[in-house]
Amino acid sequence: MAKRATATPIEAEEQRVLARERSTTRRAAHESEKAKQQQTVAYKTTRLQKTVKQKQTVMKRKPNQDAKVDWPKPVDMDRKINCLKNFIQHMSMDSLAESVCGICNVRRFKRDLRHVPLSKIPSIELLKIHPDLHNMIPKIQEINSFNSNESNVQSSTNNQSFTCINGMFFYEAGLYKTVDRKKRSLIHCGVCTECWSALTKEKLPKFSATNKVWMGDIPQQLQGLTIPEQRLIALYRHNSCIVKLHSPFHSTSTAQSALKGNCISFPQDVINIATTLPLELDDLCDSLKIIFVGSRMP
Repeated sequence: MAKRATATPIEAEEQRVLARERSTTRRAAHESEKAKQQQTVAYKTTRLQKTVKQKQTVMKRKPNQDAKVDWPKPVDMDRKINCLKNFIQHMSMDSLAESVCGICNVRRFKRDLRHVPLSKIPSIELLKIHPDLHNMIPKIQEINSFNSNESNVQSSTNNQSFTCINGMFFYEAGLYKTVDRKKRSLIHCGVCTECWSALTKEKLPKFSATNKVWMGDIPQQLQGLTIPEQRLIALYRHNSCIVKLHSPFHSTSTAQSALKGNCISFPQDVINIATTLPLELDDLCDSLKIIFVGSRMP
């Protein structure tokens, strides 16, 4: 029969001390965890109480708030009809019609121009052209009256784009004829906002022909020139000229997206330009390019 091992009194005492320490440690850990749980419960309880109080306060301040909320009502038929009428009116030909200012030849919406008789234009004497321009601009004729009983405005200048009335310069596209109550035919002029503002301030409009920004129409001999022909006589030269040839059939299958930009021109040396004219064929080919725009080769 085996003998059971016995511990000495010192070892037994050490074991009892270790057991008490472990028991104390476990008890302290359990109490700490219990305290944390109590703190968490107390914190949640406090938050819940505050939330309930806030909701009660809001309900007291705004009683039956939800009962007063109305859902958006359907749009009534009258409003729909008015919106449709406004759209049709703003997209009509009358609203989108364009006209030309008789002073600066700028194109604007007709509704943005002032249509007034020539006699009602303020500071109209500023539009008088210099006598030398009569010799510089060919075939210019003059009307000596604001009335046009004897002839049409267009026929007075031999189908030119300009006319001179009482020594003042106007563009034909901005002039039209009306009849007053006494059945007198009067010449009216469309005036843009910029020109009207300048004339009311007794200033010459910036882009008016009398401000020396226009010297007449292109002569008939120089109209319809090809690009190489224009380059032979041009005083300004561009680095490159891009010609885009599109397909005659407008469809998405042959279309191609592209970027559009501006060309920059710079003045030539006018004194020495005679030595470079006419341009050689190689010079034209260096700056003249042709691009075929499309989804496949032409």
